[in-house]
Amino acid sequence: MTLVFLDSSFYRVPALAITSQGIDLDVLNPFGEERPVLVFAERPKEEGEDFARFVTVIREQRVPPHEQAWLYRS
Repeated sequence: MTLVFLDSSFYRVPALAITSQGIDLDVLNPFGEERPVLVFAERPKEEGEDFARFVTVIREQRVPPHEQAWLYRS
């Protein structure tokens, strides 16, 4: 399980939410060995390719921002 801080809230993200996107849980290794993993999710600025990817993943894949591992920061 991962605890993600996004905007002003914490979200619980089960491992299945990440693996069901085809992402290996090793993506969480850089954030430490303690469990649950604590991360910050940073929304991309409203311009450019990162924002387009962010919106596409939400709309087409139905993955909420707190479950988008590519947004995770220490």
